[in-house]
Amino acid sequence: MVNVLWLLVLLIISMGVWLVFIKKEAVPTASGAIVMAFGIFLFAALHAFHWLFKHRGVLTLELLVVWLFIALSIAKTLMDHTFKKRHVEQHSLNIFAIGTWIAGTSILGNLIARDFSDWYVLKWGLVGFNALLWIYYIFHVTRSYGYWFSTQLKKSVNGTILLPTVSTQSIVILFYDASGGHFLPLWVKTTLIGLGILFYVMSLFLLFSHYLYLHQWELLKDWSATNCIIHGAISITGLAAVTTGAIPSNLILFMWGWVLFWFSLVEGLEISRVVLRFKRLGVSKAIGKYHVSQWSRIFTFGMFYAFTSKLKLPDLIVFTHVQFFILKVLPWIVLLLLINESFLFIKENVQSPIGKKMRA
Repeated sequence: MVNVLWLLVLLIISMGVWLVFIKKEAVPTASGAIVMAFGIFLFAALHAFHWLFKHRGVLTLELLVVWLFIALSIAKTLMDHTFKKRHVEQHSLNIFAIGTWIAGTSILGNLIARDFSDWYVLKWGLVGFNALLWIYYIFHVTRSYGYWFSTQLKKSVNGTILLPTVSTQSIVILFYDASGGHFLPLWVKTTLIGLGILFYVMSLFLLFSHYLYLHQWELLKDWSATNCIIHGAISITGLAAVTTGAIPSNLILFMWGWVLFWFSLVEGLEISRVVLRFKRLGVSKAIGKYHVSQWSRIFTFGMFYAFTSKLKLPDLIVFTHVQFFILKVLPWIVLLLLINESFLFIKENVQSPIGKKMRA
């Protein structure tokens, strides 16, 4: 009963803030990444902050409220008949970005299963809704792959195209956590994880083909923030494999090495890109602009932490030091990135004089 009262209080307060301060605009397709970013922090990195972890229930309820607001905004596009134009055009990467809705709903379901395990209707309602949404999503992205394979060299492809992998593996983890590991047979878990890996291979081919076609591409102009999903998609694949035990341990170790390599390379390029933006655009434009894609980076950092925290690495000093560094440093990076991105979100979306002053 107390938890229900907390939910009502948070809902009323959040509704008041939204009505008074937030711009009334349709959310971008990739807005599910907001829930993904906060969700993975609460799901994994929160354990590193004991002073926050004791409030995990309230934080999960607030994330549920955020999810509801995003879901209602998307539902509004169904009512005004703009849903297909905004989110499901086959020749747009937007259809792939729907994967953020599935991954966001999955991580919320994981948190409900952990913090409110007796809320059976909500927990299984989220599971059932998300499973149906995933089927709808996979149907559409499978059709879209044909289009992108025929035109990928002429089109702008970015890491968003890797979201079918993220969404598929999130479904595996959701079913496992919601049922205590008893709902899906082992062969189904293995098949779904394998399907996610297949999506990853196809998407990575399209992404690499795009950059090979460009020949001389510029880091500042042609590199996308969503390319962080190159390592994030395998992090969640590894987490699904470790959680379910559906994949051999040596293959899981290979996945972790793959993630470590691409994490180092992609984030190294991102740091170089930030330096270039500093030089050309100045501080405010280099890191002071909000974009919904940045939430995906926070999710990938948190997911790498989650994967590493669950993994049993070989008893070698190099692995011990790397794992120790990741487990000690990444939670703080995720927290700082969340604070920064939340500030940028407020700066961009608050319609009061305060928000206007921040944007000036």
